[in-house]
Amino acid sequence: MGESIIMNNSSTFLFEVTFSGILVPGEVPDSAAGDRSVIVEVDPDNTVQTASFLPASESAREWAKELAPQFAMQVVQKDLPHGYEPKYSVKPIDQLPRDLHLLPPKFQGDRFRAWLE
Repeated sequence: MGESIIMNNSSTFLFEVTFSGILVPGEVPDSAAGDRSVIVEVDPDNTVQTASFLPASESAREWAKELAPQFAMQVVQKDLPHGYEPKYSVKPIDQLPRDLHLLPPKFQGDRFRAWLE
């Protein structure tokens, strides 16, 4: 109710963006750097270029998949050295993980919401 951004879940896409090689603040530098996952919900409605050879829904999904890492980076960039860009993978998911259902997004913008997992 109190959200400032209302997203229509029927038109959004969820992705898990996993960054590799990120040290968690407070970890010993010689310990193995870990993976950090960010769940990103993207609403591509107003950002999709319609001049595409793909069907509209497929084009929207591909565009959302391209945007997801950019949005996820906004969540973890405060923990990274200036200018460092970690490797990442993007995986579509069907629903928000159960443990995140009751948590507010860590970061949200005009067309996305993100949770740090």
